Amino acid sequence: MNPPGVPAASADPAPDPHRPTFHFLPPSGWMNDPNGLLVVDGRLHLFYQHNPDGPFHDRIHWGHAVSDDLLHWRHLPIALTPDPNGPDAHGCWSGCAVVHEGVPTLLYTGIQPQVQCLASGDGDWQTWRKHPTPVIAGAPPSVAVVGDPPEMRDPWLWREDGAWHMLLGSGLAAPDGGADGALLHYRSDDLRAWTYLGVAHRGRFAPDAFVWECPNLFELDGHHVVLVSEQLQFRHTYAQTGGWDGATFTPAWSGIADHGHVFYAGLTVEHPVHRRLLFGWIKERRPDAVVRARSRWSGALSLARVVGIDARGRLTMVPAPEYATLRRDAAAERDLVLPDGATRGLDDVRGDALEMSLTVDVPAGARLLLELRATDDGTERTRLVVDGSRRTIVVDTTRSTLDPEITGDLVAAPFDADGPLDLRVFLDRSIVEVFAGATTCVTARAYPTRPDATGVFLRAEGGEVRVPRLEAWRMTGVW
Repeated sequence: MNPPGVPAASADPAPDPHRPTFHFLPPSGWMNDPNGLLVVDGRLHLFYQHNPDGPFHDRIHWGHAVSDDLLHWRHLPIALTPDPNGPDAHGCWSGCAVVHEGVPTLLYTGIQPQVQCLASGDGDWQTWRKHPTPVIAGAPPSVAVVGDPPEMRDPWLWREDGAWHMLLGSGLAAPDGGADGALLHYRSDDLRAWTYLGVAHRGRFAPDAFVWECPNLFELDGHHVVLVSEQLQFRHTYAQTGGWDGATFTPAWSGIADHGHVFYAGLTVEHPVHRRLLFGWIKERRPDAVVRARSRWSGALSLARVVGIDARGRLTMVPAPEYATLRRDAAAERDLVLPDGATRGLDDVRGDALEMSLTVDVPAGARLLLELRATDDGTERTRLVVDGSRRTIVVDTTRSTLDPEITGDLVAAPFDADGPLDLRVFLDRSIVEVFAGATTCVTARAYPTRPDATGVFLRAEGGEVRVPRLEAWRMTGVW
């Protein structure tokens, strides 16, 4: 039985073949940004953008779930519901969770106009009382914030020099007539009265930049890291490492947290075992009309990624080791050699919920094709291509489905490996998460129509390809 305020799971007569089995998602309804990640007494609290009334973005609430192991989740009652007479009447948008003087506290954005709101919780983390007025009610008069009303949202909080500090995602008018994403910096002693300190960082990653949202700022391995998700692109969480002097962030390296087009709004949390974990919202690739007609859910949370910094100052990401406990029915190959044009079917690892870990040696001029969710005749398949000349990994879902209403995608991302490349691939029905080495991630969605789209194939093109090591497992569900 679900606790009060928790929607029931789908009552569809047949299981949904695209609903993930070991990724987090609500029992039903819409999910987007992760919010308020916080570990308290070893328990991870996850708040998230949620519409419990349907699989579409509307009148956003804050869902709430907890996990003791990063794998299994317990749904708790909805934490925040829009107040028809309050500053969040049109939605409780993204923010964060902190503990201030022993009190759980949520900072979040109300919209139309965008203002920053506060809610305080009881010790059970299930009862929340909203502060009657916004704690930040408008843009600083000294800066030209874009938008009417001004765009400023998604508070990120941390402690520094005995006080609370906040970044708000925003955008500023730029000299070229466009806009830069920006991070606005505030300080407070009590989370209620805030002093504006200045622009902590600004810039643009894509030509059509307008606003930075979902900011993160944290210290790791002697570096400071900034994460932002940029509109109007709506498809990437960008990462920068550099230095923070208490007022301004200065980047030294810039990159993309995930090269796929469905990983967005990345949010991190300090973790007592893994130091820093990153989660992102995995969006749908199905059109909104298709989701509304066929599904009771939309959106999921990525796997937890342990982030670090390598010797060149780049952000690294690997799947949290806890997922290994979900492995069943191991299969392995050693010293596999594929001549040019050869195809090898992996009959021991057919399925729609898998993990694969392999080392591949693809020389210049050759390509290795790894096909997942494939029918034996190839009419449906999701293809990963390791290109030895371009040193890229391509995730191709353009033939992943025969459904005429769903359009596939093709993403190419560079990987950093002079010799053999280590790949980790997680398949969870409609979700594919690929880790190529430690610095390249690609997330994609695939929606096969045929129940026999469970095959796994390897193929070499353009030359001989070697696979010194291949391990695969079926993954058990967590729900």
